[in-house]
Amino acid sequence: MARIRYLKPDFFEDEHIAQLSFVHRLTYAGLWCLADKEGRLEDSPTKIKSKLFSSDLSRINRKININKVLDDLTHKPFIVRYEVEGKKYIEIINFLKHQRPHHTEKNSEIPPFSGEITVKTPLSNGETSPTSSAQPYIYKGNGKGNGKGNGKGNGECLYQDIVADLNFILGSSYKPTTPKTKELISARLKDGFTIDDFKTVHRKMFKAWSADNKMRQYLRPQTLYGTKFEAYLNRPDDLKVGNAGAKTFQAGQEWLKEKEKEDVRQS
Repeated sequence: MARIRYLKPDFFEDEHIAQLSFVHRLTYAGLWCLADKEGRLEDSPTKIKSKLFSSDLSRINRKININKVLDDLTHKPFIVRYEVEGKKYIEIINFLKHQRPHHTEKNSEIPPFSGEITVKTPLSNGETSPTSSAQPYIYKGNGKGNGKGNGKGNGECLYQDIVADLNFILGSSYKPTTPKTKELISARLKDGFTIDDFKTVHRKMFKAWSADNKMRQYLRPQTLYGTKFEAYLNRPDDLKVGNAGAKTFQAGQEWLKEKEKEDVRQS
């Protein structure tokens, strides 16, 4: 099935998007159409340029440095450029917050962004460093080293990594320094759960609750990292029930209600 993406009127009123050039804005919107249902795509500037900018506009096309445009989009940040097992990818930040891909759309085959930036950009001194898109996901510890890689950190990176992933999924701004959040994370880690388990819970519960006005409020550290964490982690995916199945279920529920009433009368 062809991909369908939404472009809301707010797009043109967003103050951060308004600061982008015409080419940057067109590229950003175009990435939504190229991305899979999880907001990921291959980081191939050549392919992206060929798909988004028609070859008949050759004069304009030659002037577009799509790699720089993508780098600029990481600086805001609107996207994340990352690498897994030697392959480069792009993940659009908050993609699922603004898009509702059709359920028949093919599942993503691209590994998700794990929080580790591996795409490098050159510095003025010739060294390389993670792109500035990593700023929301690069965490500087307060450990003191001896200059030979034997420094000791303060462990804050662990909280930051987990909460940053939650913020990435929800588009929220929870702080990793909140005492209660740190307490809950520590408790779950002591139970033997891993960072990957936290990330799985983020994605499972976002998928389960984000479209429910009543449950959406519980997409927060206080709820997700509490004593039901293991249940959230092992929560089965929702079954897709068609119209016929829904009617059968409803009929069954009504039959059970009548049966209960009959049992009460007989008793």
